[in-house]
Amino acid sequence: MRWSKKGYALHVVHRNKVELHGWPVHANVPFANLSDIRGGQGPLRLLFELLDVGGLRFEPASAERVELAKRNAAAVLPG
Repeated sequence: MRWSKKGYALHVVHRNKVELHGWPVHANVPFANLSDIRGGQGPLRLLFELLDVGGLRFEPASAERVELAKRNAAAVLPG
């Protein structure tokens, strides 16, 4: 998984044609390398729980989103 804006956009969305849906921005969890997320185990537990129940998942990206990933990495970031 690529965690930088450009890395996620180019390697996940553009190359693999998928997007990560359900990132918990409502809980103030930033999209970042998991090692860099502050808050101890709480945010990580939330992410794992969301993965477990399907709230956080990869879905196919539309052709428009795949092309957008090349032009504007920030526009395709989760959350």
